[in-house]
Amino acid sequence: MLAGRPLAGLTEDAWQAARANWRSFGTALAVAAVGAVGALAGPAGAWAVAAVGLCAVLLGSAAAIAWRQRA
Repeated sequence: MLAGRPLAGLTEDAWQAARANWRSFGTALAVAAVGAVGALAGPAGAWAVAAVGLCAVLLGSAAAIAWRQRA
């Protein structure tokens, strides 16, 4: 499951960059980075990296949306 996350994230990056959707591009790039780090963390550590990393990505994305709506 975790092995496909970097590839899926990079595929989404290319798609969002082509559409000039920069917030989604950054989110997909962060998901790819979390997947790459998770792949290096080992079997048990991969779940921890995925949980903490994806939580941080989603919180960052929500903060970016709130910041844009505030301005």
